[in-house]
Amino acid sequence: MICFMILAKTSHAPRTQKDRTEETKRRLVEATIETLLEVGAGGATVTEICNRAGVTSGAIQHHFGSKAGLMQAVVEALFVPFTEETPALGPEAATLEDRIDRYVRLVWSTYGDRRYFAVLEVLLAARHDPDLMELVSSRRVARVEVTRRFVAREFADVDLPEERMLSATQRVLDLMRGHVLLRLFDAGPAGEQDMLDEARAILRRAFAGVIRTGDSG
Repeated sequence: MICFMILAKTSHAPRTQKDRTEETKRRLVEATIETLLEVGAGGATVTEICNRAGVTSGAIQHHFGSKAGLMQAVVEALFVPFTEETPALGPEAATLEDRIDRYVRLVWSTYGDRRYFAVLEVLLAARHDPDLMELVSSRRVARVEVTRRFVAREFADVDLPEERMLSATQRVLDLMRGHVLLRLFDAGPAGEQDMLDEARAILRRAFAGVIRTGDSG
């Protein structure tokens, strides 16, 4: 009985100040993302963000130093899916066709996500904000490096120069970004399937016929 009471007391220990601070920061970041999604960058005012987060208007200054500091945290949160290491396709994706299919679906799971519209709002806002553009550009460089490592690992048997392989994957990303914009006008599921088929075809045309079949040495 005594042990049970000790465990129960421990499991309900009060949150620390650090816990509360991190929770408030998380709420502000998520509130900013939701604001970007619902009313765009132009409507992402300090008042609107704080109202959505349920905090006072001074919370942004207190936790991030400024709205620019908050936007930096927002960019870092939004770009995590683009800059974290892409998981391996797995042994079941043995053939080139399987790997292409899984790669396309994997990438689209990020670009096709609702939150990508918030990324677009950030990209548009960065056109007129040099500091934000610098941050976004650094995330883009990180994304290219992640793609470079992924392609080298998962398509190691494709006998093409690295830059040509990256160029093919970049065309796929460009196609997906274009389709995201088209979705603003309701492209529909048929349009999405056509886009995914074309994405696979881009990689198939680039990679097919140049597979290393063994050690030539």
